[in-house]
Amino acid sequence: MSGNAATLVVHRPGGYYVDVARRYWIELDGQRIGTVANGGVERFEVPAPGPHRVRATIDWTGSPELEFVAEPGAEVHLVVLPTANPVTALLRMWGSTSYLRLERRAVSPA
Repeated sequence: MSGNAATLVVHRPGGYYVDVARRYWIELDGQRIGTVANGGVERFEVPAPGPHRVRATIDWTGSPELEFVAEPGAEVHLVVLPTANPVTALLRMWGSTSYLRLERRAVSPA
């Protein structure tokens, strides 16, 4: 990664039965940049500083967009979670932005 790039760190906690064997796509500014597995953490380079939009998707549904500002050399930590349980998953799947939740994650200093 270049010294001027920010890093987007996406956490996907395990323990959810919905989509346990599937990966969620991560989109940055409308472009797919990679996936994150159940229980995984993935890091993605954000090459340009300034405002950006990120979204998590699966099939035709996903999360609402989340806006953030990338600062050179900084890390932006996000967490992606399903909003449904196995019983309500089919109902939530029909909404284009209500199936997943994407939010900022506070990271305590080491």
